[in-house]
Amino acid sequence: MKKTLLLDVPPTAKLTSQVGRDIPFCLWHVVEKPLLHHWFDFAVDNAFLAVEITCTKEDRKLILANTEQATLWPLEFTVSEKPENVPGGFSVNTLPHSEYHPEPAINGNDLLVQHSDLVRQRLRYIWKTIVPEHPYYVVGHNCYIHPDAELEGPFWLGEGVIIEEGVVIGPNTCIGKHSRIAPGVTIKDTCVAPNVTVSPGLKFQSHLVEPHQIFNHARRILHPRIAPDVVDYRAAA
Repeated sequence: MKKTLLLDVPPTAKLTSQVGRDIPFCLWHVVEKPLLHHWFDFAVDNAFLAVEITCTKEDRKLILANTEQATLWPLEFTVSEKPENVPGGFSVNTLPHSEYHPEPAINGNDLLVQHSDLVRQRLRYIWKTIVPEHPYYVVGHNCYIHPDAELEGPFWLGEGVIIEEGVVIGPNTCIGKHSRIAPGVTIKDTCVAPNVTVSPGLKFQSHLVEPHQIFNHARRILHPRIAPDVVDYRAAA
């Protein structure tokens, strides 16, 4: 019998829609990859040969499509609907080996706060275990960092990120791929989504910055309908 890792995806469809997202929480990126993929790494590291995922009917289609594309892992995947009142496996609402076990979210803001906590955990793990031997792991391909910019770890820059003059990045900051941070911007304890342009001179502390909204995870305040001259979508080159 194959050594199989059992994963249970908590239902989040109603909550993710509250914050304008159309994918399950387990497929949200936690720094460099979706949360679910961190569990795939865990499976390989612990000699599992198969992964069995249980989830709701609403989430199954997207999760199944994700596993069909997950060809980097030598694993056999099964995705099925979870029967009621049947215990599942590891809950995919946190990172493997994490001591952080959040209470079930009751609204979309709870999910955004949980995501911010997971990003900070992942960044600290990367800088503690990977950066000492691979210092360039945290800077993606084709990034531009102005010589006068200041970066303080832990941070993560996705591929194609542009950091302009006078920018201050970090600590605990993640910049999504193909985003541009204009001159004079300060970003701390914040996650900037991919393909976003942040206008000059802005300061973010404890935020999630997306093209259509900004969330302050310290104060749990959601600011929707952001003007495009403040934070705008930037199509990848």
